[in-house]
Amino acid sequence: MIERVKKVGQWLSLYLAIVSFSIIIVINSTFIYRFFVTTSHLEKKVGLSQAGLMSDYKNLLRYFNYPWVNKLQMTLPSSYDGMQHYHDVKQLFLLNYVCFIIFGFIAITFIIRLVKQKELWKLIRPFQIAATIPFIGVFLFFFHFEHYFILFHELMFRNNDWIFYPQLDPIILALPENFFMICFLLVFILIELCFFIGIYVGKREIKRTLRS
Repeated sequence: MIERVKKVGQWLSLYLAIVSFSIIIVINSTFIYRFFVTTSHLEKKVGLSQAGLMSDYKNLLRYFNYPWVNKLQMTLPSSYDGMQHYHDVKQLFLLNYVCFIIFGFIAITFIIRLVKQKELWKLIRPFQIAATIPFIGVFLFFFHFEHYFILFHELMFRNNDWIFYPQLDPIILALPENFFMICFLLVFILIELCFFIGIYVGKREIKRTLRS
């Protein structure tokens, strides 16, 4: 029984580590936002230069990412509710980092054991099954993105501070819905990539075993 629980915990940790890793990579890829700034001319919507927008965005990420950064410095004004929402988002960012450290450590030790015992082939079937989930997620998100985006906020936040008004928090004009949609898509793609890498490595191990 204990061994079974341990095995389930290892696989669950591996899945969660992959999801957490994918989120971290995407949210810190500032080139995604830079692409939207340059192609959508977001600076015209808020009266700030492209360089100014990128500076505010990087300051926002710095505030979200680092526990010791307690004050958000941005050129664009923010309301009290807006600042409270930033604080709530910061807690989610930090929680994700904690999850990545914990689940990542368990996942790495699990993978190392599979490598030593030449059992990477065990990744194939579980990853093939798990790889179908992001496809379902993409389908739901892209056909009903606004609905699920709102639902996501209602589940993640206990208040309505996430509802921004352009007059009080103009940054919402510089963070279009399409930007978040692409970020979600890239997270799904990264998760899929990790699964396919695991499947490839597992199949390659089988081929090597058959040759030897």
